[in-house]
Amino acid sequence: MMFKSLAETILKLQSQNTMLKNQNCILNANLSNLTEKVDGLEENLKLLSSQPKESPKPPTKLIKTFALAVASTISAPESQITFMRAASLANSEDARKSNVIIKNIDLSEEAIEKAEFASKIAKDCGTSTPSVFRIPHPAKGPPIVRPAFKSKEEARTVLTKFNSIKASIQGCLNASPRPDLSKPELEKYRQSWKTVIQKNNEAGQTIYTVRNLEVVKVVYRENQEPWPWGKKHSIPENF
Repeated sequence: MMFKSLAETILKLQSQNTMLKNQNCILNANLSNLTEKVDGLEENLKLLSSQPKESPKPPTKLIKTFALAVASTISAPESQITFMRAASLANSEDARKSNVIIKNIDLSEEAIEKAEFASKIAKDCGTSTPSVFRIPHPAKGPPIVRPAFKSKEEARTVLTKFNSIKASIQGCLNASPRPDLSKPELEKYRQSWKTVIQKNNEAGQTIYTVRNLEVVKVVYRENQEPWPWGKKHSIPENF
């Protein structure tokens, strides 16, 4: 009985040993396969690292799609209107800088159309002869004209010299110039002149003036007496 039990135990051990050997063979085969794959992966990595790097290129389809989107946006009617308005605004601002507004000219409509006074202004200021436009305004009073010069530099020259030459120009003795301004700029310009009038009235001399829409002091030469100032109560509405 004892020998029989021992024999069965030996047989079981032999069977288990055979099973373990089979599993060991399978593990060895899998390990060998895995090793080959790792070796292949290392080779691929070496090849990739040895090649020069190139910036990735976006897909052609994406480029075409983006270009079409931009083109369609620009060609849209709303965008075209916006661009045209922006261009028109820029052109109008540039044009205004080349203009001068002259108010209180004592000339008839016919004399203004002949524009002889404009030729005299150009001659005395050393500029080209401007085109002259009469500005309609609802208020009764002397006409307002707008000489249009070839450049903003010429307009600036006229603004600087006009008051010193106007006495020699027919119909311009009481005239006064100002820049051609937009409505917001004109409001600021008028407000600045109100301040100048108040300050100069108090001083009794021409101490302040307006430059670039701002109130500034007049720069005189050393020992030069300030220009006289005729007291004013306000600026005209069409100033």
